[in-house]
Amino acid sequence: MAMPVFFTRRRFAALIALVLVASCTPARDTRAQAGPDVRPLAPDYAISGQLQPQDMRRLAAQGYSLVIDNRPDGESPDQPSSAEMAKAAKRAGLDFVYLPIRPGHYTPADMKRLNTILAGHKGKTVAYCRSGTRATTLWSLAQTERGALAPDKAIAVAARAGIDLRGQRQRLQELARQARP
Repeated sequence: MAMPVFFTRRRFAALIALVLVASCTPARDTRAQAGPDVRPLAPDYAISGQLQPQDMRRLAAQGYSLVIDNRPDGESPDQPSSAEMAKAAKRAGLDFVYLPIRPGHYTPADMKRLNTILAGHKGKTVAYCRSGTRATTLWSLAQTERGALAPDKAIAVAARAGIDLRGQRQRLQELARQARP
């Protein structure tokens, strides 16, 4: 008794053609459809990992008016430069500030500059770096330094945004002690 042949030449050729077409179709960029991963720390302040120039219009549509770039230029070969990002922000009607922070290097001058920028800006701000950690850490340190955020609250706010600041607890506590009158 002969077994039925499932794959005829015609079916086999159709299957091969389907596989070839599927393998040549570029993958869809789901990040481009979803937009940037913006995580709020406060009603008027959010953080994100690396943004792209095309994200600026979407941020403006979401009500942001200021973008702060905490990532030094040239940190990664696939990263847009601060000049590219500033140009895209301007086209979208956003203000843009370049405040680069090297990983693990948060100076009092950086904290003061961020507090000055935020004091002079009314509206929603989004700050970004590679993952959002530097942007979160700088904001938390700056807020604690000016007495606006207690250390445990800073750690909890960061945790809700997916950032672990427990390693900064001692520094946050020192800043909080210095901020007291």
